[in-house]
Amino acid sequence: MMKNINLHFFYIGGLIILLLSLHPWFLYLWTQAVNHDMAFLSLSAQKFLAGEKMSEAFFDTNPPLSILIYIPAVLLAKLSTLPLYHVLNIYYFSAIALSSCAVYLLLKKTPNFTPPMIFAVLALYIAMNIIFPIYDFGQREHLLVLGLLPLVLLQALITQKIRVNTVLQVAVLTLSSIVILLKPHFGIVPAAIFIHRAITQKRITIFKDIDFLFLSFMALLYGLIIYIFFNDFLTIILPAVLNYYAGDTNDVVYDVTALLIIQASVPYLIYRFFTRDGHSLIAVFSVIAMLCAIPVLLQFKGWAYHTIPSYFFFFLSCSLVAYSLIEETINSAVKSKEMNGVFIYLIIISLLCYQAQTSTPPSPPTHAEYKNSKLAKIVSDCGDDCSFYLYNNMIDMPHKISIYTDKTHASRFPYFWFLPPLMQMGDVPETQKKAEEGKAYYASLITEDFKTHKPDILIIGNMHLINYDTVKFDFVDFMMAYDEDFKFVWDDYIFEQSLDIDRANYMVEKRPDETTIQYDVYRKRNSLTPKGIEK
Repeated sequence: MMKNINLHFFYIGGLIILLLSLHPWFLYLWTQAVNHDMAFLSLSAQKFLAGEKMSEAFFDTNPPLSILIYIPAVLLAKLSTLPLYHVLNIYYFSAIALSSCAVYLLLKKTPNFTPPMIFAVLALYIAMNIIFPIYDFGQREHLLVLGLLPLVLLQALITQKIRVNTVLQVAVLTLSSIVILLKPHFGIVPAAIFIHRAITQKRITIFKDIDFLFLSFMALLYGLIIYIFFNDFLTIILPAVLNYYAGDTNDVVYDVTALLIIQASVPYLIYRFFTRDGHSLIAVFSVIAMLCAIPVLLQFKGWAYHTIPSYFFFFLSCSLVAYSLIEETINSAVKSKEMNGVFIYLIIISLLCYQAQTSTPPSPPTHAEYKNSKLAKIVSDCGDDCSFYLYNNMIDMPHKISIYTDKTHASRFPYFWFLPPLMQMGDVPETQKKAEEGKAYYASLITEDFKTHKPDILIIGNMHLINYDTVKFDFVDFMMAYDEDFKFVWDDYIFEQSLDIDRANYMVEKRPDETTIQYDVYRKRNSLTPKGIEK
């Protein structure tokens, strides 16, 4: 009994050491500028709470749930004196803590999963959540992992007919269902578990199981919410996404998906052929890692953060493989399995301490650097009720400047994701007419945003469109050509200055062929300069 108590305190001490070793990374995440997607989506949640419509205020390619999940953070920021960017970090750190608690409680119920194994997996899981995502900390795939791992563990217990505390079960199913619906492609994971359960239990009545009922109910509820509150997403935004955004693909996903699947199969093969007493969760995590590679292909964009779920389950599977192999190796020298677990745990803690102190993460700007940047200062100095418009060919800058200056960005779009496909369509005679109609339609929406928000400052970047690098895109010429009303809007602005901006100061990294970019600053005629002199 005393031995078990001592071991228990040892693990608590080890967990404290782990958290202390991760302190440099906590500090790094706390001070780095908010992720661009988090910025736009949280600002969209603010607009939703203000009663604005999706198609008129936050015309996003993502389904509404990507916005709704930020409502708790936005409300907390309103109720507290903390800025939104700090609240977003608190929101995600809290989500990691809740997910880790759920993982711990579910692993305790998992058959043949010893305390040393629990703490070894939990230590790696916590460390990965802090270290692995880096700039993509808080991306939806990262949040998805926080719900997907508890869901997989719970479904495995349900398959084995092991009773789980009702409160824990309902909490995991509710929150996990929500994050799965963030990226419905990952529904392939619970679907595979249902198929496995039906085969192993030789029954087709899995639709009566609580996890199936919960996931189905939440999916139907989400569909109902979209139909009632976001009908414009179905009728206006979704057709645009299918016409333009869905066709903007990256062939690199074929290679990435293949590599992820091959990589994820390695722990499974080691489990089957090289370990004598490896736990079955090695195989489970390995297969889930393979399944999580499939959505990378289905989304077809080739963005690195899409791979986060597959990597998480791959490394968790590897941690159990390492545990099994090391335990088998030293079993003859140290007879106590608990001491084997202590040995493994100490190795993990030591490696994490070393990793946290020596690794060099990317260097995105910090909160302070963003606030003090040239563009942010221009926007900050324009007055209390100022709004601004920044044309940029990527999502990264406008919405972060909005968050750090607390000024409204006068656009419903995260960025002009529709323009590169429209330009490409305009180069093909068969689709030229459709392209011209599309350009005129979106130009009218941009003009409508100008009329609604009446921005005091315009910051227009001179750059190529992403994935359409034939010529530099001229924002003003485009708007003049495709919307007559814009000419009257443009007459209200006068040129103030040009700035050469290195985008490395505003984002985690710039394009390899990119030097500085010129941004032209215009001010509304009836607005005042920072010195109070009418322009």
